[in-house]
Amino acid sequence: MVSAPPRTGWRVGVDIGGTFTDFVIMDPSGNLRIEKTLTTPEDLIEAIFRGLSQSGVPLAGIEYLAHGTTQGSNAVIERKGARTALVTTQGFRDVLEIRRGQRAITDPRDTYNLQKDLPQSYVGGRLPLIERRDRHEVPERVDVRGEIRIPLDEAALRGVARTLKEDRVESVAVSFLFSYLNPAHERRAGEILREELPGVPVSLSHEILPVIREYERTSTTVINAYIQPRIATYLERLESRLREQGFQGLVTLMQSHGGIMTSPRARQRPVHILESGPAAGVAAVEWLGRRTGTRHLLSLDVGGTTAKVCLVRDYHAETTTNFWIEDDHFLGIPVTDLVEIGAGGGTLARVDEGGALLVGPESAGSQPGPACYGLGGTGPTVTDANLLQGYLNPQFFLGGAMPLKPDLAARAIREALAKPLGVSLEQAARGIIQIVNANMSASIRVMSVQRGYDPRDFTLVGFGGSGPLHAAELAAGVGIPRLLFPRIPGNFSALGLLVSDLKHEAMRSFVSTTRQADPGALSRAFGELESETLGALAEQGVARRDVTLLRAADLRYMGQAHEIKVPVPGGPLRPRTVHQVERTFHRLHEQHFSYRAEEAEIEIITLRVTGLGRIPKPRERPLPQSEGASPSRARKGERMAFFEGPGKFVRTAVYDRSLLRPGHRIAGPALVEQLDTTLVLPPGSASTLDRYGNLLTRLSARPRRARRIP
Repeated sequence: MVSAPPRTGWRVGVDIGGTFTDFVIMDPSGNLRIEKTLTTPEDLIEAIFRGLSQSGVPLAGIEYLAHGTTQGSNAVIERKGARTALVTTQGFRDVLEIRRGQRAITDPRDTYNLQKDLPQSYVGGRLPLIERRDRHEVPERVDVRGEIRIPLDEAALRGVARTLKEDRVESVAVSFLFSYLNPAHERRAGEILREELPGVPVSLSHEILPVIREYERTSTTVINAYIQPRIATYLERLESRLREQGFQGLVTLMQSHGGIMTSPRARQRPVHILESGPAAGVAAVEWLGRRTGTRHLLSLDVGGTTAKVCLVRDYHAETTTNFWIEDDHFLGIPVTDLVEIGAGGGTLARVDEGGALLVGPESAGSQPGPACYGLGGTGPTVTDANLLQGYLNPQFFLGGAMPLKPDLAARAIREALAKPLGVSLEQAARGIIQIVNANMSASIRVMSVQRGYDPRDFTLVGFGGSGPLHAAELAAGVGIPRLLFPRIPGNFSALGLLVSDLKHEAMRSFVSTTRQADPGALSRAFGELESETLGALAEQGVARRDVTLLRAADLRYMGQAHEIKVPVPGGPLRPRTVHQVERTFHRLHEQHFSYRAEEAEIEIITLRVTGLGRIPKPRERPLPQSEGASPSRARKGERMAFFEGPGKFVRTAVYDRSLLRPGHRIAGPALVEQLDTTLVLPPGSASTLDRYGNLLTRLSARPRRARRIP
């Protein structure tokens, strides 16, 4: 079974980023090692096999490979999915463009923003994923109670199918009105379309997102259909090449809400893996929190292209079902609730027409990459600025495998920024760091202060290739007193792939007020969702004894437009249980929105059951204890580095992290170098290594204000 494979083989986590592809490899004894290689955007599979080859691990010895991929999101963003058709209820052909109807044609998240640009589909730009000519209506109607008012016109549907065949449509999405209450018409439509269009995948909305709201359900189903052929082809190619080289293990993929799913399941429901990379990093932070006993964490994942910030409270990150892809496409399946911005090591800086310095969101990516890589890039990036600030050792980037070129970084920043701005090279480099840090600080405040949380109650986890370079300055700027740097921060998201459980979430709309809801009916509905969840996990090889079931309900005050997810106790529901859920809702509503309305009626909108199928986790061995607190043996030397507090370059100690041992203490300013990143520890900070190699850093009690560019 997936839940308890024999511990005789290797386990590999592979996270594909915009710049680097990261590997975490666990040997049969539980020891971890890492690999890192440049991403190959022309064919992502090439980077996977290049990294596996570098590792020297025989593919025949790998029993488990967990994968985070950008294939799905890239297909949507780049408009490189399949030619997809939508079959819908007569009269609802244009729901993808009408959306929710707020302010007619503006983004429903920005209803009152008078400066908001119109969706590009309305101004002659990018169209919805399915053009109008490929959106077809058929006569049928199910009403709000789930009763059939107009039977499905099967002859009309077969006529549509013939048109789709003539048009060589590659995938079909079916979304009928109120199918989440009665899916009979969708099921029959699926049978007819598969009969008429053999080999063409068909996505049914009641299987993809069986909940209220026709636009959200349709959009999510369309995305699944749009990316399904590409994801299926990608996974088939990957597994075929793995098998050719002797791999006989299990391939899994990270889902957007932080759980793993098997490859066959991902081919059917690829919409669930759109945000797999960011979710893997958060999963690793949850695991680290439990490992170190740190309940409340802020996750800062800064890679080569983007920065992601997520709040982890009581060891768990929240999920959202209100997610947008580039403001164009709504995704209603559970997604880890985080903020993602274009800010990473490869983020480009420029001077705009008004003479202002801007950083992002464009990225140099892995090809050509930052100027200092020496691979042909000429634009100044955040990595170039970090190099000139003294944070990076040009001879020890990727452990020395990829030497950096400071002269190329200096030329790029001088020509593109310093000269046009009339400032020194050092001022221009510092300006890049200040601006990108300001952008990331705003994201941290969005996930903490704007959610009703005090940043001082949290510990900031800095990871990704660039996260540890910026974490301390960001923490000081928003008042976070503690930082936690994991043992392998640069490859931490890949570790998240190995510490995550298989996960399935079943959901169903159940519209009622809590006062009117029948506890028995609620119990039966939850029971059916639990049966569905257990069945889905059993299909993926999980034994019942290894499954944990969690209940939740989406609730709102009567008349509100959006809901809050509230935990629901297991077992038979009683009136007192419903009252307990009401009290929890009031508390959560006050936390999120600063008020509660206990006299108002509460509506139930959606019921949810999450199933976690446990799989083996890495068994890290404690590092040998140091004989004393001094890390003198790990000290490599020193170099000049700029720090915001003193506002100048200062002489800074440099340490080799591989030689640090539990109990070692480091006083800032210091730079800690390792294969996958560099940790920047400011003056006044105090850091201690724990028994598993994680570095806990406490900042000065009075963080200094950021200085302006000199």
